Order: sequence, then C-alpha cells, then structure tokens
Amino acid sequence: MLIELALDGPTELVAFAREENLPDLRTGDDAVASADAFPELSFEARVARVAPVVNPAQGTVEIRFAVPKPPMYLRADMTISINVEVARRDGALVIPVETVRDLGSSAPWVVVALDGRAIRRPVRVGIVGDREVEILDGVAEGERLLPLPIEPGQRVRVALTDGSAVDATSRNR
Repeated sequence: MLIELALDGPTELVAFAREENLPDLRTGDDAVASADAFPELSFEARVARVAPVVNPAQGTVEIRFAVPKPPMYLRADMTISINVEVARRDGALVIPVETVRDLGSSAPWVVVALDGRAIRRPVRVGIVGDREVEILDGVAEGERLLPLPIEPGQRVRVALTDGSAVDATSRNR
C-alpha cells in the first residue's frame, strides 16, 4: 500500500519571481491565479511573503501566496500562472505591448497611421503588463497603431477588418 501525506493547513502557492520584479511586489498585493490544466478558470490569491534573499544562481526570489478559497481542482505540484496586481489606474490609455518598440529603452516609440503614412511617434509609458502598456504621453485615444514589420515612412492604408492596426483605448489598468 502506498500512502501519500499532505500537510494540513492553509493552502498556499509558491512561485519564484525574477529579482527585477522585487520593487513591484508587496505583502498583501492581490493576485489572480489559474492552473494550466484549467486555463479558463481562475481563483484569488494574495502575496503572503516575499523571501528576504535572492537566489544568486537563478536571480529569483521566492514568493508565497495565500489562497483563501482554494478551488476543488487544485492539486499539489500543479503548474500555476499567477498575475499580481501591482498598480491600478482608472481610465488609463493602454495599447498592446507588441506595438511599442524599444520598450525597455529610455526612448520607446510606436508607429501611428497618419494621413496615409506610417509615422514614428515617441511615447512615455506608465504601467507595463504582460499584454498591455499604459501610455502617459505620445498617443491619443483612438489613434491607429501599426504593428511590425511596418516601418516609419511607409505608405499605409488601414483596413478596418484586417485586424493589423489597433486603436489606443482607455481602460482601468
């Protein structure tokens, strides 16, 4: 007979975040988690502990998340994706992260469709997420942003149905 023992007590998740994320993580921050086996389902979690040391070999820090209402499907050693809300702004202007070029640099920019041409436009970014970027300056709501491989100076005609251009939109971010 094989017996597997599990500790009794509150459910928690353990994750290893890159050390460059440390400035954004605080005990008590809300998070949303989902198991890779059930990606359409999510559950609440909260940052319970940020380890005081960084693993020098991997450049990561251990983060423990409390799960106040664990879902029935949650099992030990599952692969879990966790998104921590580190900031929120109501009415933020956001665009897809893939439309911002040189995002990690001191001079990020986008390509905007203007009068039949692709125009390079410098932007000032705020909150950067995995999928969206808050734009503080440089793009107005409703402007058409062009994806790669379109380069500044090219002649463009934006078709509303092809899905290649995106509009800058205001949302809670």
